[in-house]
Amino acid sequence: MVEVKEFEGLRPKNPKEFCTKPYDVISEEEANELRKNTNTAINIILPVGEGDEKYENAKKEFERLKEDMIRDEPSIYLYKEGDEEFSHRGFILCASLEDYEKGLIKKHEETREKPLQDRIKHIEAVKANTGLVWTVFKRNDEIKKLMDEIMIEKPVYDFEKYENRHILWKINDEEKINKIKELFKDIPLYIADGHHRIAAAWHYWKKYDDGEAKY
Repeated sequence: MVEVKEFEGLRPKNPKEFCTKPYDVISEEEANELRKNTNTAINIILPVGEGDEKYENAKKEFERLKEDMIRDEPSIYLYKEGDEEFSHRGFILCASLEDYEKGLIKKHEETREKPLQDRIKHIEAVKANTGLVWTVFKRNDEIKKLMDEIMIEKPVYDFEKYENRHILWKINDEEKINKIKELFKDIPLYIADGHHRIAAAWHYWKKYDDGEAKY
């Protein structure tokens, strides 16, 4: 039902230092504190400046920081976040915007023009997706089993921040990747968070007719 695929990810060498909360839940006070460290993602996801200047600043910061990042081979990732009482996990992968257009990736809220234009301009400047679109799906025993198998392996990240533990596994095994692709063909996805991010990605794809931007 939904086409998914692997991608060439860029990863920081020090994720605990680099990572921040999502851009839309960071207060001005938190942002100012984060900007004291030039090795965080804050000036990419929440750049300073007025008008189009801030998007150009985001681009410059992304170009600077990516020089020292790890560039992975085409992969899918499994991410787990939480504490001892509650945690969730999911795959980080590319999904087809054509399936979003067809309504196979289902939304539950409408987008607002101002934040939508902000995300469109950000993608146009940075030429990268710097935030995730969170989707959910109904319980699937085969996916659960595959996740359990992957979690036995050694993760590429395992650190604590914002009172949660964050663990990331890289999946570059062709057999596992093909298994994930096959499983998601029969699963409808529901957007839990990221309506403006996915809508902006769709607008970018349609505007520039960029084949790679389809995902």
